[in-house]
Amino acid sequence: MSEKIPLYTTIEGLDIFEKLLKDTMESITTLENPRLIIIQTWITIDFCMRETLINGLNLGKFITKDFDLRYILLPQRFNSCIELLKKLEKSQRRLNKRIPDHRISHSPSFLNYLKENNVEYFKTLLQLEQDYYRGHHPECLKQKGRLYCPNPRTDINTGAEIKYRETEDEWIKVAARIDDDWIKKAKKLNKLRNNAAHVYSEDFIYEELGIKGRNKISQLKSFCKTLLKDLLDVTIE
Repeated sequence: MSEKIPLYTTIEGLDIFEKLLKDTMESITTLENPRLIIIQTWITIDFCMRETLINGLNLGKFITKDFDLRYILLPQRFNSCIELLKKLEKSQRRLNKRIPDHRISHSPSFLNYLKENNVEYFKTLLQLEQDYYRGHHPECLKQKGRLYCPNPRTDINTGAEIKYRETEDEWIKVAARIDDDWIKKAKKLNKLRNNAAHVYSEDFIYEELGIKGRNKISQLKSFCKTLLKDLLDVTIE
């Protein structure tokens, strides 16, 4: 899968996406019905965007076959989902990233047991821990009047709550691929999909794209192929 695809997903989500993509490629290649071609192309783009959004919200882990939050929880309107995704990206970019906490943790009961039963080993363990911090993560060493806290919940001076990013850096990178040009083209497809689903004549689809003359279906297929290349970096021969 191309690294340019704006898809942030799970193993299960990737399986669904690949199947949708396969079905879309087959539809464009074999079908002669413009409605079905447009709708199938739209479904793939819509899933890609919804999958990225739901995982950006850290809700993908709750999805099951009978409880698909991509369609139950997220807005029904395609454009609303795009707007929500970009708002999430913008809000998360403003926040501080969490600092990795490299402190070593031990069970208090184990340390007490060790101290009572082998005090020399207990002292050696503490010394090795301090040596490790000193050499690899000096920020974890306790300093006089200061206790290391990598991600404080409140500002020590103002008492205000500190918010941190809840999305991964990779999600931010993926969301950034849905830029103004991507959105413009995706919204055009969404408008075509609405026409395909509701208008009584297929001519409305062709008129919206400015397609005239002979071989209209071939021109429509070329449009969808180009769109998939631009939005998902997918090439259909």
